[in-house]
Amino acid sequence: MQFFDYLRLGWANIALHKKRALIVVVIAGVLFGVLMVGSLLIRGIENAALGEVLYSKDGKVMVRTVAQQNFCEDECDIVMDKAEIRRTIAEYGGEEISVGTLAGTMNMIYVVTPDLVQDMIEISLDKVPDGVIPVLASTSTLANWLMIPTPDKRASGEGWVRGVERIRAESLGKVIESGGQKYFVVGILPGGFGVSSLSFEVLKDYKNPLNMLLDSVTTGGSETLALNGGELEVQSTDEVWAMFPDLPKAQEYINNIATHNCNLLERRQGYCPRVKELLATTVIGDPVATYDNFEQIWNVFKIFAIVLSVIGCVVAFSTYTRLVGRDAKVIALYHAMGATKWQIVGVYCTYLLGLSLLAGMFSLILGAGMVLIINLLNMTKLTQIFVIGFGAKETMIWLFGWSNWILLFVNLLLMVPLVCVLLNLRKFSSKKLAQKMK
Repeated sequence: MQFFDYLRLGWANIALHKKRALIVVVIAGVLFGVLMVGSLLIRGIENAALGEVLYSKDGKVMVRTVAQQNFCEDECDIVMDKAEIRRTIAEYGGEEISVGTLAGTMNMIYVVTPDLVQDMIEISLDKVPDGVIPVLASTSTLANWLMIPTPDKRASGEGWVRGVERIRAESLGKVIESGGQKYFVVGILPGGFGVSSLSFEVLKDYKNPLNMLLDSVTTGGSETLALNGGELEVQSTDEVWAMFPDLPKAQEYINNIATHNCNLLERRQGYCPRVKELLATTVIGDPVATYDNFEQIWNVFKIFAIVLSVIGCVVAFSTYTRLVGRDAKVIALYHAMGATKWQIVGVYCTYLLGLSLLAGMFSLILGAGMVLIINLLNMTKLTQIFVIGFGAKETMIWLFGWSNWILLFVNLLLMVPLVCVLLNLRKFSSKKLAQKMK
């Protein structure tokens, strides 16, 4: 037999048993389609949220670490703390960067070079007036500078969006005076304007199923950054800043800092050699908190996916086994026409693989279709909540993200027919077939 003969005979079996084929495709497709919906939505929300707070296009994350001395009662050693911070930064692949604070102002503003935050600059630095300091600030900070109040909790979604749009209109590319200094806002950093997550609750949609995922997106806040071209008066700081190559490395570093602290009570009880209160946080937004939250969501999804995958594979396997068992006369006909056992095995592998491919295509179409419908039904609210939560421009938000789980689901569907045929090889033997038909 030629390759196309196997395809022709496999398709002929599917066409001959349309009803049985449809049942298999629908049942397996629906089970795996539900998993496709979950995978596409979870990854889509995670990607959309992290895309707003990961300021660097190459995925780098800026982290600040401070040794808190107000809990020590003179038992802290700032020199040792900073040396340990630097060692830990290097251990996790970070690179220390030079940062100071802006002198001559009542506001806490950190001074960085423009190249560190180039992707967040929306207004060219060439447009900064003489004698005015170019800054990047969050919507919440700008609201304070402009004395724009947070909308009433009873306000509609449109009211909240208008509040953020007012902040952008009155600050971006404008000079603002605050704390005895004049600032020119060249970009707006992510930071929740009166909200701590992207839940639709602020839009008065309390029962939306997406809230379970959107509530895990932490809007956080951002430090105010002055961009120094060499002309600003800068004060030194005891904080240590570093740039990490990606989010997982930044997460590992921050978690390491948090878990190796030692308070005064623990020191006096002999649990650790010295008092150490270090705090590490991201500079722009809070991507690490969101990343942590979604790791927990993926862990729950894995359990759910394993259970449904097992059910789907068992259903497909048992159905395929029954299909082979019921085709004894067809298999006998193949033998009578001179086909060998392995040629018949090839035909049934093609037949069952075809069913699995159809089920996989159906699950993908079903999953993508359901996610598309969810996006269309929530398009306005998604746009609004991203504007409110991150101070983003009003753009269309699509929650659609590729995950390797999708490949796993498709591979499982394709493995089932091969396993089924291998475990039922005796049914393709002419001797076993003759015994069964006596």
